[in-house]
Amino acid sequence: MEDWKTKYSDVIIHSALNLQEGESLSINTNPSTLDFAQQLARIACEITLQQVNVVLVDHGIPKEVIPFHPLENDQLSSGPTGFVLLRLDDTEEREWNPQDAPEEIVRDMALLQKHGILCPPPLNRQVAPWALLAVPGPVWAIKLLGQSASEEDLWQLISSTLKLNCLHPTEAWNDQARLIQQRLDTLNGLQIDHLHFHDEETDLKVGLVQGSHWRGGRQSLPNGRVFIPQFPLERVSALPARNAVTGTVRSSKPIHLLGGIVEGASFIFEQGRIVSHQALKGDHLLDLLFSVDEGASYLGEITLIDEANPLSAFSDFYGHSGFDDNLSTSMVFGGGDALYISESPMFESSQDLQKRTGCNTSDIHAPVKIGTRHLKVTAALTDGSQQIIMENGRFLF
Repeated sequence: MEDWKTKYSDVIIHSALNLQEGESLSINTNPSTLDFAQQLARIACEITLQQVNVVLVDHGIPKEVIPFHPLENDQLSSGPTGFVLLRLDDTEEREWNPQDAPEEIVRDMALLQKHGILCPPPLNRQVAPWALLAVPGPVWAIKLLGQSASEEDLWQLISSTLKLNCLHPTEAWNDQARLIQQRLDTLNGLQIDHLHFHDEETDLKVGLVQGSHWRGGRQSLPNGRVFIPQFPLERVSALPARNAVTGTVRSSKPIHLLGGIVEGASFIFEQGRIVSHQALKGDHLLDLLFSVDEGASYLGEITLIDEANPLSAFSDFYGHSGFDDNLSTSMVFGGGDALYISESPMFESSQDLQKRTGCNTSDIHAPVKIGTRHLKVTAALTDGSQQIIMENGRFLF
């Protein structure tokens, strides 16, 4: 049996967190992943030569802080040079089938957060390296693979996604980060006016906020410190102009929304706003979603993902944001983010952000997958020319 946890620990410490000597690491964990968190902490403190704190969280409440020190405690001769945060996702203790009524969810910010569609504050600034990562366990294995599945089965399934089956996983992540950066450099080098999404059931034009930039891959702090907040690295994302989305689009995968499922959904946009929608199942959930606030019926983000990525071969839904957000090309109903704005000025409020940039703001952030093996994405450039970005769901660069 492969020692997946040891390999994963190495990838988390060196690829995701990029942990450095002198940094102080805090690991938030639920009881089910406590052993793995402690294994990480023992390794990490020998790298940082600083105390590592494991924070045991039970049902959202911190219960205990467990400190770990390097073997040579006298190495703690100075204070930390910076702080790093890691949260191990709660796939084992999660309420996978919550019974909250959709009508109540849309009126309660805490319930929107519980169901994973509350938009983060759009004016947040990243001040420290962080990561939110999932660890395979028996409950998650059964949810994804069925009642007879084991934790080992799940490790086997996602080992390629986490690059644990590579001879040198950290180098494989470096290669993937370089690929995503190449795509970002290419897209940011184009003067794109709007994107055109087209396949048998989609004909959608999405204008982009001028002065914004494509984001994805490794994240970077103002001091140049890099890290990977979630695995895997597949997506590159842009900020749509609020009033510049027109056409029709159909969802390519079921939408897990407000405790239910929407299937076969199609949407019509005019001047950025949803003017019509219908679904084979769960259409009323879309009505509720768009009732949250005015911005809920506009787009806040557009994401391109190569349809050949390993996640898409196994499931339409993983229940972990890092995996689900990297499944397929998608559009996001709801809020935008100031981090997309190049040389971002200080904004007074989310309303100020929307007014000055033309992006959308909302209390929600609800992704809808639109990628298919037939999708073509063309960039219409400001000089009147066009450039194909994706063909048959695959990047051309």
